[in-house]
Amino acid sequence: MGINVLGPDVNESYMKFSVNAKGDIRFGLGGVKGVGEGAVEAIIREREANGPYKSIYDFVERVNLQACNRKNLECLALSGGFDCFTDMKREDYFAENAKKEGFLDILIRYGSLVQTERAQAMNSLFGMDSMADAIAQPKIPEIVQEWSAIERLNKERDLVGIYLSAHPLDEYRIILEDVCSVHLADIQEVLDKKEERDVTLGGVVTATRSGFTKNNKPFGITKLEDFSGTYEIALFGDDWMRFNNYMKEGYFLFMRGRIAARNFYGKVGDTYELKVGSVELLPDVKDSLLQSITITIQSEYLTEEIADDLITILKETPGKTELFFQIKDGDGLHQANLKSKSQRISANNKLINYLKSLEGVDYKFN
Repeated sequence: MGINVLGPDVNESYMKFSVNAKGDIRFGLGGVKGVGEGAVEAIIREREANGPYKSIYDFVERVNLQACNRKNLECLALSGGFDCFTDMKREDYFAENAKKEGFLDILIRYGSLVQTERAQAMNSLFGMDSMADAIAQPKIPEIVQEWSAIERLNKERDLVGIYLSAHPLDEYRIILEDVCSVHLADIQEVLDKKEERDVTLGGVVTATRSGFTKNNKPFGITKLEDFSGTYEIALFGDDWMRFNNYMKEGYFLFMRGRIAARNFYGKVGDTYELKVGSVELLPDVKDSLLQSITITIQSEYLTEEIADDLITILKETPGKTELFFQIKDGDGLHQANLKSKSQRISANNKLINYLKSLEGVDYKFN
């Protein structure tokens, strides 16, 4: 059984990585860039003394706002440290009112006022009742421009170093892992074999730089990332002019290309390169790349339980992908090829993960 690595959380995290009550690993608050040790200690000390924080209002009412300042709170919000307060989204903390005041600043001002009132009541010689409970909580912004998944996750990665709550490529995982013929982390190994071959690859653009060569020809170098790692793709001259509009940070790309010997002014060298032949946006080609799926099952593993589970999952995922079955006997001499005439499916991660978990079952996108 896999162990989940969860993001920072003001109600569960400690200074360093820890294990929560469910056995999952929780990212440490001290690992969030911009959140100092003093802020983390103040958050944990108050939580252990008076229990978990019930809401963002409860948090700013209780935590020491001198030790945990605005910058600390901003980094916690961006990294997902406040995601346990489910009535708030990360972008809500940065929404502005008509006076251009950010909601995070309003929360801090509210928390400071509540804490001041409580302190004055406690120190009063006359035993005055605290007016803190009478201070109105600021309203959560109602109209906030929602961040895109890539924007939200990039902000998270900037602060914790990795994607934790999700990965921007999750929607295209099947294409990148089951359709693409090469993963980005393996390209250099493929080049080192010095064998010509066609390849397909994909990922999200994370950085691009461009300029001109000594011969005044345009070029661009694009950093592409998939689940395996990253690879920098260099395009020169006409190739850069042809594809540069796709090489924008945050774009999800699918490429077809060829591994071949590099050509130096008409002379074929001993160095091999990836020559990009076409570039398309993954959202535009997703359906065409998953036109049909063939599920192959060895007959001795086809139990009634597996059949029932498979039927249930397939019915839960209607879509556009044609469905084929191939049933093989144990010696591989006989097989039955079947096509579903009544149902097309959505080839999603739930289905693929289930197929991968079954012994004697394989699949292929056609």
